[in-house]
Amino acid sequence: MKNRKLQLLPLGLLFLLPVGVGSLGAAFAAETQSIPAVSTAEVENVRVTDASSGFPFQAEPSIVVDGQGRIFAGWKEMNEIGGFNRVGFGRSLDSGRTWERSLIEDSAPLQHQSDPWLAVDESGRVYYTRTQGAGLFVSSSGDGLTWDRMMNINDQPDSADKSSIRSDGNGAIYASYVTAGPTAPRDMKIVATRSVDGGVTWGQSKVLVSGLNPFAPVIATRPDGTAHVVWWAPLSATRPGANIMASTTTDRGAIWGAPVRVNSTPGSAVYDASIGPPKRIPYPSAATNSDGSLFVAWADKEKGEYNIVVARSDDSGTTWSEPVQVNDVDTGDQWMTAIAVDANDILHAAWFDARTGNINLYYANSTDGGRTWSPNLRITDQETPSNAFSLGEYLGLAADRNGAACMVWTDGRNGGSAIYFARTAGLPLVPVDRFPPVRAASRGSKPRALPPRN
Repeated sequence: MKNRKLQLLPLGLLFLLPVGVGSLGAAFAAETQSIPAVSTAEVENVRVTDASSGFPFQAEPSIVVDGQGRIFAGWKEMNEIGGFNRVGFGRSLDSGRTWERSLIEDSAPLQHQSDPWLAVDESGRVYYTRTQGAGLFVSSSGDGLTWDRMMNINDQPDSADKSSIRSDGNGAIYASYVTAGPTAPRDMKIVATRSVDGGVTWGQSKVLVSGLNPFAPVIATRPDGTAHVVWWAPLSATRPGANIMASTTTDRGAIWGAPVRVNSTPGSAVYDASIGPPKRIPYPSAATNSDGSLFVAWADKEKGEYNIVVARSDDSGTTWSEPVQVNDVDTGDQWMTAIAVDANDILHAAWFDARTGNINLYYANSTDGGRTWSPNLRITDQETPSNAFSLGEYLGLAADRNGAACMVWTDGRNGGSAIYFARTAGLPLVPVDRFPPVRAASRGSKPRALPPRN
């Protein structure tokens, strides 16, 4: 079946429709070559990828760390910036200093794989999802070198897009994704499914919401059977658009609750198409702590420029706090955030930041459940130009067994698009007060715009 694109005007939204899907083969031999780290006073920046795979560009990484301290990362590989050809994988056994690189699938190079996402369960097994053609495929591995159990878990009639996957640490793996058909952006769906046998079989998918362009679901879980799916709703037929929404299950996905708006001011999670490149798309990130609190972060535009904010729910997503700003300056835009909670309930956040006029990765943490945040730490030791064409649509963050934050991101410091890694020392920074964003004047009736999808 030929690959074809459907362009919907005036929204300018591109969706990928079915292409041919190959089968899983033996994993490629892992590469042991790694690029030396460049040291700074705070962190090391380690380049994870190069062009040895045959593709000059990589983007949109995901990362997980298991209980042994093994670090796993995935990304998409491209023959042009902003494209999508296949997904790659790497693992590090020495806290990210060196990386072994491999492919999870011996596949055709133009298979149009995209949206890679990783999860790791309580046994250390790693799960890898990616969109491929119209499907959503999952593979798993015990060591990150050999892969099995590949299957298409999209049981919906429409094409899958923008997926995520998460273990609850107690025998369940959840996956969520978007489906889009010929009427998109209408009749799009946020879908969730789960496996309770290590990914061997998956339950029937549940549609959490159906309507006008819900997008980019992420998952947060607890071992007690509670799971949350959080997504971005840039348009809505029944309420003001540009919101962050969440749905919760307390019975391992048998029943999902009605969607609840997370952002306190309707419309504050707006996508402004006039800014960029790179685009500031307010996709959310979510995490839970040991007390059951749910945290959601996103790039919020209530103050006029984009700021990273975190809202908290202590009642399984029913009600939400006012968002707290994480970035400690109001200069420039801050966007594309990821959050994680470590074993000591320290909350970590990373994001792209344009406070210097160019683009860097910044980091902060919170030791009091997101109420206050540390001074911001610049992670990147070289800047990406402010007009970088594409830095992908998300970055990766995970906390290791020592409480350090492990980060992967798309870096354009050399004019290209490569995956870099950094790890903090694991010690909390000194928290300082952060106040909810000041509400700006009305933005008027400027039409909403939608970003391209890939």
